[in-house]
Amino acid sequence: MTALIIILLLIVSYIYWRNTRSLSYIQTLDGLHKFDVIMPTKGFHDVLGNVCKWPIMSLNESDIAEYVNGTKNLNCQEKMPPLAYLSPDGTLTLSHSIFSNDSAVNEEIACYYSELSLNEDGLQYQFGQEYQISPNAPVIVPFPQFIVSCRNATFHTKYLKAFVNFASKYELNDRGVARGFEEATMDNPSLAILLISSVSYNQFMRHMPMTLRFLEENDFITSTMFNKVADTSFQNSLTILTGETVQPNDSLESLEGTYLWSAMKERGCMVMLNDDIQYDGPFYRRSRADKFRPNVEYFTRAYHLFNHHKHIEEHSMCMKDGKMSAEEYINIWKEYSVRFRSTCHFSFSYINGLTQKSTQNLAAIDQVLRTNLEQMKANGVFEKTSIVIMSDTGNRVSRIANTFTGKVEERNPFFTIRMPTKFGRFYPRQVLNMQFNANRLISNYDIHAMLFDYASMTFGAEDLVEDPEEQVLSYGNRGLSLFRYSLPVFRSCADSGIPAYFCLCMDEKEARSSLFSENSDTYNSLYSQIREELLTNQTCLSEVVKHDNWKWVTVFTLNPMVLRGIRNEREWLEARTKPVESPVEFMEVGVMAFAPRVKSIPMDRAVSFLV
Repeated sequence: MTALIIILLLIVSYIYWRNTRSLSYIQTLDGLHKFDVIMPTKGFHDVLGNVCKWPIMSLNESDIAEYVNGTKNLNCQEKMPPLAYLSPDGTLTLSHSIFSNDSAVNEEIACYYSELSLNEDGLQYQFGQEYQISPNAPVIVPFPQFIVSCRNATFHTKYLKAFVNFASKYELNDRGVARGFEEATMDNPSLAILLISSVSYNQFMRHMPMTLRFLEENDFITSTMFNKVADTSFQNSLTILTGETVQPNDSLESLEGTYLWSAMKERGCMVMLNDDIQYDGPFYRRSRADKFRPNVEYFTRAYHLFNHHKHIEEHSMCMKDGKMSAEEYINIWKEYSVRFRSTCHFSFSYINGLTQKSTQNLAAIDQVLRTNLEQMKANGVFEKTSIVIMSDTGNRVSRIANTFTGKVEERNPFFTIRMPTKFGRFYPRQVLNMQFNANRLISNYDIHAMLFDYASMTFGAEDLVEDPEEQVLSYGNRGLSLFRYSLPVFRSCADSGIPAYFCLCMDEKEARSSLFSENSDTYNSLYSQIREELLTNQTCLSEVVKHDNWKWVTVFTLNPMVLRGIRNEREWLEARTKPVESPVEFMEVGVMAFAPRVKSIPMDRAVSFLV
């Protein structure tokens, strides 16, 4: 009986195989990881799909032509030979042979290292005891910040340079984790933020082509509609770090405990803060009245104060050893993450001097930033660390800010993020929301809420909001987390905490729109241009026709506050009675586009394409 059943099963199996062998293998979602089927970034919607009509500007508008010829090289001149070298493991190497082109090559030179730190009130740098270094004899330096000084017999200084040493303070265990801190994992990931001040979205697109290619090739998610909420770099960066609305003279002491790194420290992560600001910054004020000093593992303030006083050329962005100061500070950001790639860590590096007064200098660090990102990736940093590259505001103090285009760009800073390589497998919905929100209106508050979610790792499936109508400000004034929410198409500046004088959402000019009906020359000219461009550049389209329910031109302009460059309510009270005309109008036209019709496939052939 058993043998008969087996024979019958074999016969049925053979008949089934004969009837289905033309079918391809059926691959179901059960065989794929859930994140592998998520649509790629930019596959969701376009900027034009928002109720907020965003001013889409060319990278090369005519009114800014004289301000955007990117400086590719700052031409830093070497005024001091590179005598000392610090390796990532904290080994200091010194060689007098580097003086080969110096008249002092035969002089007797003595070199020393000493600790570099802040004094008691934190306002000045100070040196510790000197330790002599032997030429060509590597030495392990035990200090996180130190200087190397070389002098001849008459005590004339031949070399003086500061270093940041991440190998000194915390020993790594056999897993590469710093003792006393938690390991970086997908449940406890790291966060590295690089903020380059005074850089707009378009400015980054213009001047950073090599870096942009790297971002696109490595799954960075870039926000198109990031609208700043305050005037100064100080205010905007602090809102990102704390989620609070900050005034220029607010004390940092009142913000203690609200910084992103506080949440990171609670889950056992180490913290590094690094900046090149001369006076007031988002975590340091050169004032005895404001006694706030960040309680973190690495704070390179003494390093910068020394550089500003001794090593950076006056009125320059160059160091005496021939390097750009921004290059050195970006390198510190990279070296910290490379050293502690297996340790849960947080870093915030604030680069201010390069771009604060000039829009063109950004191009000088294009290759520098790309190279540092490539090194971070090659050393495994991307595996367990989220990388954020952003700005706090567009350029607001140079002459470009007085142009129409400059007023728009000032209000639209740059923001991009890359989550750890496997983050999407653990948190697919959060990454999906980030991708969805790439072309939605966001503010500093929203970015803080998202970064706070990440820093505290408090988000989860139970926190996600399915219905946009239920989106509430769960963080008070801290915005909507881009991880938790798929932001709605109808979001406005008021919803996002963006004051009207910074709001880039444009107003419709109904009187102007009424002039451009289907029969107007303007409408038909725009329709013809759009039709030709779509059919030429979009090979997947075969036909473009006028929209059945949208046969007119809609005209938009920026609001009067933005047109005047207003930055606060007081300025608007003084200027609002004076009429202002927009030098630029934005026109929106709707069309319908169709792909080629697909011929039907006979059923006797269709079975071959089942999947």
